[in-house]
Amino acid sequence: MSPPQSPSPDNVIHDILFIGLGPSTLSLAIALSEQSPPPKTVILERSPRFVWSPSTLPTPRAPMRTSLLHDLTTPRNPHSQYTFLNYLVATDSLVAYTNLGAINPPRALFARYLAWVAKAFEEREWVRYGADARAVEPVKVGGAVDHWRVRLADGAPVLTRKVVVAVGAAPQMPASLSGLQSSRVLHTSAYGAALPRILAQNGRVDVAIVGGGEEALEVYNHLRGMGVEGRVVLFHAEKVLRGEDANPYVRNLVAADDPVVPYELRNAGATAGGEMASAHTITALYEDHYAQHISAANPATHDFQIRASRRVMRAEVAGEQVRLHLADPATGLREAACFDFVIVAGFV
Repeated sequence: MSPPQSPSPDNVIHDILFIGLGPSTLSLAIALSEQSPPPKTVILERSPRFVWSPSTLPTPRAPMRTSLLHDLTTPRNPHSQYTFLNYLVATDSLVAYTNLGAINPPRALFARYLAWVAKAFEEREWVRYGADARAVEPVKVGGAVDHWRVRLADGAPVLTRKVVVAVGAAPQMPASLSGLQSSRVLHTSAYGAALPRILAQNGRVDVAIVGGGEEALEVYNHLRGMGVEGRVVLFHAEKVLRGEDANPYVRNLVAADDPVVPYELRNAGATAGGEMASAHTITALYEDHYAQHISAANPATHDFQIRASRRVMRAEVAGEQVRLHLADPATGLREAACFDFVIVAGFV
């Protein structure tokens, strides 16, 4: 881990400054580093080290939802030293991965690839860990904005001509749960840290999972695989779980150059339509439910259940548990149920 670097003096103006160190920043940093000469660049990351959020999900061996060719740089420059294939070569992993025969790399391996690239920019002294940007202020010369002053949490300034904000998605709690003061309500992003506490419950443990996207389904599958003794119920508002639309036309829509519509809007249009999960995750879920159906045909008797068309309207602490009040969005039918833990998925 690189130690935090001291702030640049007021009179040093960077060409470009990034707030946040994730895949988007790494991809742009690669492109900038390949310019001759590269611009004076600084990346501010408030964490003490590089962490890629999806790598904290409970199933690191699950495959990525994109091809290894959709790495940080191959579509733009397949000759770059920072391609995924070059990472495999540099770590003496190419033959072993080739024998795997997978076009979609495991998430844990892709996380190591990202950390490998991040380390390269740490060594270039582009990255400042422990740098928490709190404000971006214009600096005017002759009445016009000349550059920007980025204020850190400790008050230190960093000056730059351009600012790129790439902080990634933030965990989101629904309004019906956000005001509840209980350590038994947590977000999927905190699931890994909370798992020992969940498993340490004496006797059976009842867990509710709220959401119908990839993170919610992976937590559900993980608890099932852990052999948790108790009841695990996944509530989602849609009538059915929805898989990602990953056909080649959608991928072309996102990847194609467009001088008018930026990537973020193209990607939002391609993924619009609510929570979605990968075909791999949904298939694993269905196979498990079918196995439960063979053992007991009545779904109400299953320890692991999926309840569609259920939206959390409100929640309250009920002794050592949390009581969820749920409603069917279509019929208005209401019900309530108590759980030891409530795990919520969703990002904004």
